[in-house]
Amino acid sequence: MKQNITPLLPEFVFTEFPVFLFCQTMIRRFLFVSLLLLGFLTILYYVSSYQQDLQANSLDGYLEFQAKEIVNKMSPEELSGQVIHVSIPGKTLDQTAEKEIEEILPGGIILFGINLGTKEEISNLNLELQKKSIEFSKLPLLISVDQEGGRVLRVRDGVTQFPGAMALGQTKNSDYAYKVGFVTSYQLRKLGLNFVFAPDLDINNNPDNPVINTRSMGSTPEMVSIAGIGYEKGARIGGAIPTIKHFPGHGDTNVDSHLGLPKIDKTLEELEKMELIPFQESIQQGAEVVMSAHIVYPKLDPDFPATLSSKILKGILRERMGFKGVVITDAMEMDAIDKHYKDKNPGVLAILAGADILLMTSWGKTTRDMKNQILTAYKNGIFQKGERDLLKEAVYRQILLKLKHGIIYEFSSKKSESKENYPI
Repeated sequence: MKQNITPLLPEFVFTEFPVFLFCQTMIRRFLFVSLLLLGFLTILYYVSSYQQDLQANSLDGYLEFQAKEIVNKMSPEELSGQVIHVSIPGKTLDQTAEKEIEEILPGGIILFGINLGTKEEISNLNLELQKKSIEFSKLPLLISVDQEGGRVLRVRDGVTQFPGAMALGQTKNSDYAYKVGFVTSYQLRKLGLNFVFAPDLDINNNPDNPVINTRSMGSTPEMVSIAGIGYEKGARIGGAIPTIKHFPGHGDTNVDSHLGLPKIDKTLEELEKMELIPFQESIQQGAEVVMSAHIVYPKLDPDFPATLSSKILKGILRERMGFKGVVITDAMEMDAIDKHYKDKNPGVLAILAGADILLMTSWGKTTRDMKNQILTAYKNGIFQKGERDLLKEAVYRQILLKLKHGIIYEFSSKKSESKENYPI
């Protein structure tokens, strides 16, 4: 007699188990497909990232090649002029301004209130300056302005007049600072101003400071970093190249470097815990231009102010902090330099120290003396350091900056002949 084994087996073998096997199979298939998809997306991500890096590196490499080509074709007279930025006397391209461009062949021009009228006047002046520079040197200018907001506001027409840096810092909001930086930069570039001397990253940690005070974004490294870095990043994509200043810090002094020679008696370790923090963070975020301070730091360099100090500009800024961009001096006619180092060839010292641009707020004899100083030193081999040519390196960094921000391409076409270049 046959034994019925069905009752000996669990009931789910005949009812639920096939469903279980089906679900398990589907789950395995789903996991397999998911893993394939994840692998595909991962590969796609890395390929895309590689392509982006390759494109960025290719573009950087191309611009670097272009900059070297331009610099290597320059005469000693052209090289000596490019590292100098000058000023002009009025709101139009008069004979004095034209002669300044023709004889100095400057890399840039700084404009002040006396040069800046209505938005139409500003736009027309900048276009004429660029056309004249192209005529004489075949290169466009960096046209700069101090436009920090608040009490340092050179351009009045055609731009938004923002409050000063201290008010911005009090918001403790990097997004606000980013927007202010972007709008300021964008509006300046529309007027033909492609270089702005802001933001100020000095820390307002001395109540007796006669020159910084409300120009600072705060009394702590944190406040200055939040607002300052936000502003710089916004300005960088707005159109006018921003400048972080005044390295390595002008906040803790009671002397105005326009009128005297300040000293800050701090060690490097002390500066790294306070003044250098905003600069270091901004450099890490991609800042491209640093303005040096005419201040002596005896414990860093007892002989020279930062602007003329290789120990500070090369040793600290470039080597220790990793800055690879453009260094521009504060105005070389300020008393801190003019009254204490005028007979020591300060322009030559600044280039040797690591500066790329000598900012001059004058025209005429002063700028011609500066160019002769640089040209004579160059012809005498002062800037030759082994296989390196320090003057060419300075000009190269400035030309590369102009290339990266489209300034050279902007004026290399027939478009530069039209006033449509600067829409109001």
